[in-house]
Amino acid sequence: PRKGEYLIVKAPQLQLKQIIKGPHFLIPLGEDRYMVGATFNRVDTSLEPTQKAREELRKALSKMIRCDYTVVDQKVGLRPTVKDRRPILGNLSVPNSYILNGLGTRGLMAAPTLAEQLFKYIEQGIPLEREIAIDRFS
Repeated sequence: PRKGEYLIVKAPQLQLKQIIKGPHFLIPLGEDRYMVGATFNRVDTSLEPTQKAREELRKALSKMIRCDYTVVDQKVGLRPTVKDRRPILGNLSVPNSYILNGLGTRGLMAAPTLAEQLFKYIEQGIPLEREIAIDRFS
């Protein structure tokens, strides 16, 4: 597992409708609230938020936006990770059950393309690339 932290902020002046992605992301949640994240910690697996992560995210946010905001909450999650750091797509051992997982820190950007590849695999029988196929582990 890898620990990640993110902030929920309120920024009424921002009026953002789309996701912004750089070293960190900014996702509109509605009602002037936004998710800012996330950190990546390979060592600490506690479920306690840290001041270090809060400051890292506030610093990143100040480079992304130019308006006032208030931190509403700070969340912690543990991400499952894949040994080879590649996505996992394909058919599970249960009939008509498929997986699209292991997207990692760039998953937000890769998900649409990977979902399309999985769709073509399921519907058209187009093979998945070996580096993303689940059967690379068998």
